[in-house]
Amino acid sequence: MGLPSKVKKLERQMKKINRNEKGESDMSKMFEELKGKECKITFDSGIQSLNYKVEDLDDEWVKLISTDKKGVQKTEIVRIEDISKVEIL
Repeated sequence: MGLPSKVKKLERQMKKINRNEKGESDMSKMFEELKGKECKITFDSGIQSLNYKVEDLDDEWVKLISTDKKGVQKTEIVRIEDISKVEIL
C-alpha cells in the first residue's frame, strides 16, 4: 500500500520541478480564462466527471463549486495537476 502513494508523491514533485523550470504552469494560465465558467471536469484519479464552476485559482490549486441534485453547493479545492480533462459547458 505504501508504494503507490510514494510513487504519486514523486510524480507530483517531478511535475512541480518541471513547472518551476517553465515558470507559471501552462494549465493554470488556461484555468485563468475559465474563471466563473461552468465546466465538466475529469480527474486523474478516475473519479467520474462532474460539473463545476471554476471559482478561483493560483499556480497550483483551483477552487471548484458544484451543486448536487438537491441544490446543495459543495466547494472543493484541488491541485490543478490532478485534473486530466476539462470540457467547457
